[in-house]
Amino acid sequence: MKRVAFLSLFLPLTVQSSFEAIDCGQESIFENPAEIKPGIQTLWVQAFGILPYTRISYSTPYNIGFGISNFGTNDYRENEILLGYSGRGLGVSVRAMGLWINGYGSDFAIGLDLGTRFQVTPSTNFILALSNINFPRISGEELPKRVMGGFVIKPSPDYRINVLLYKEAWYPMEVRVSNEIELSNLLTLMVGIKTYPASFSFGGCFSPGGFDILYNARTHPTLGFTHIMGVNYFEGGGVR
Repeated sequence: MKRVAFLSLFLPLTVQSSFEAIDCGQESIFENPAEIKPGIQTLWVQAFGILPYTRISYSTPYNIGFGISNFGTNDYRENEILLGYSGRGLGVSVRAMGLWINGYGSDFAIGLDLGTRFQVTPSTNFILALSNINFPRISGEELPKRVMGGFVIKPSPDYRINVLLYKEAWYPMEVRVSNEIELSNLLTLMVGIKTYPASFSFGGCFSPGGFDILYNARTHPTLGFTHIMGVNYFEGGGVR
């Protein structure tokens, strides 16, 4: 009972835990299982300059994706193992989620996610992702369900706009808009905003030889910067 009471107080405070969202781009099977494409993605996040989050995913040419993530420190840690499949613009993934708190023990849950991505016009894709639709619980606390949907618009070959609506249980609806401008085959600049909490992000992507090397920084009104770095490789070339 003491452990459950502690978790009920602590879990809502982990604003950027891996069980809640780390919004590092919709082109990841962690955000949308419909985004499985052959290749490898790695990510390292330093949330607010103090909380580390890392993940790696690998997707086969047979539309099967596997991922693993770690969030937290020696005193508080969350881990996920993800297995997903996509086809014909639809995707499904199962996530095994483990929580460990020093002095309070550990717990485990299974989450189910669904996603889709399909072309609306030659320059516009619609995306939608639903997370934790099976109501998973850890230590009696229900993990937040999430809905993300919107459009990826490419009005020209070197310019892309992402317009997303994002809703997580217990939090207000967010609007997320980002712009990506390809300056050359090697360099893409990115800027974006989100409405809750109000923040601004900026960064770039360097793409030599089919790799994407990314860096983004995101502001927070009170907690400071979150630094996001990643290296991606997709068969047939980089994602940009």
